Amino acid sequence: MIAAIAAGLLAGCYFPDDVPDKEQGNSSAYGEKDVYGLNETAVFKTLKFTATDVKETKGDGILDAAPGKIYVGVRFTVENISSKEEAISSLMLFDCYADGVKCDYSIGANSSFGDGGLDGDIAAGKKLVGWYAVEISEEWKELELTVKSSWLSKSTAKFRITPEMVSERENVDSGTVDGIHGLNDTVSVKGLDFTASEFRESKGGKYSEAAEGKIFVGVKFTIENKSDSEKSISSILLFDGYADGVKCVYAYGAGDEFDGQLDGNLARRMIGWYVVEVPENWQEIDLVVRSEWLSKNTVTFRITG
Repeated sequence: MIAAIAAGLLAGCYFPDDVPDKEQGNSSAYGEKDVYGLNETAVFKTLKFTATDVKETKGDGILDAAPGKIYVGVRFTVENISSKEEAISSLMLFDCYADGVKCDYSIGANSSFGDGGLDGDIAAGKKLVGWYAVEISEEWKELELTVKSSWLSKSTAKFRITPEMVSERENVDSGTVDGIHGLNDTVSVKGLDFTASEFRESKGGKYSEAAEGKIFVGVKFTIENKSDSEKSISSILLFDGYADGVKCVYAYGAGDEFDGQLDGNLARRMIGWYVVEVPENWQEIDLVVRSEWLSKNTVTFRITG
């Protein structure tokens, strides 16, 4: 009996219940003491957790989400407010439920978000920033992430995430019919925003004329680099054109009115034309674009005559 009591006291001494609190100045979006929203901070005795961003993606072209599924990543800042080094583990300190159903942390999903995960040691007074990512149904309504400051703690903080909080959807259909995008639609693909703004027809210019029965059609794109590094853009490697279902090649020197190409290194923004030579009686042109040469992640812009 004495041994059992002593063991209980030791357990209480070495594994105290670490009940979190909201950081001063935070007002809960949900009005519940233990439920947190985006940009709210749960303060434990040793660690502070803040969910700062939410993104969706279908994958990076190598490890893609299964049909009907999507990767959802929640970006956390974890701050060590203790006087000693603290260990962080995405498997030990986090649990996730999508619409009430338990879902596991996904390494494949996390690889699609480029800022790293939530594993490692944090020195006293320092921070760790990374993503907790899961693979869930495309029709998800609510994600609940529970966090704790140590593996054996029974106290948790719940971060409730909804689709309205998503700041960026990479290679995810944004509501266009059958996943096909049109003029003035902007679509994000792995750090690049593509916008098709207009199209023109031409029989050719001073140095190049369309073949008999053919015409040049150019689509003007604006490409913005939203990533932290320079991107290489190539009209040959990143674009494919199809006229009424038939593959058509990029047409160099197609016409004087198509000023600017979509080639070169991109730090911020590039504006140029993707031009194809197609039959004069064309009805529909699909332009398939990707952010990287070998990526399987593509989006389609459809132009109709």
